[in-house]
Amino acid sequence: MKHILIADDNIGLTALVARALPGYEITTAHNGVEALVLAKTLPQCDLLITDYLMPVLNGEQVATRLRVDRPSVKTLLMTGFGPLIDMDAAATDAQIAKPFHPTALRHAVANLIGLAES
Repeated sequence: MKHILIADDNIGLTALVARALPGYEITTAHNGVEALVLAKTLPQCDLLITDYLMPVLNGEQVATRLRVDRPSVKTLLMTGFGPLIDMDAAATDAQIAKPFHPTALRHAVANLIGLAES
């Protein structure tokens, strides 16, 4: 089963994203530091879904640091700020603008790591 790590300081949004992705194994973190700590304990992590704007570490920083240990992990950045054209292209694979529909999220995830197992 494909594993997704979700990092967002908005607990409600983290729960919403997790519920929108049935069929994937999900781990949630409520900030970037927690996401990196949890990632070290995961046997597998196929995708990081992270908010861009979080305290301490933003989503781009989390993605960059996670790729040190897991270079093959894909990253989907959630942002309410529109396209982030100055982002480090090596740190993120795709963006999704908030607010988004669950169908758009599932489509973005499937494009990055494939469909959930049925």
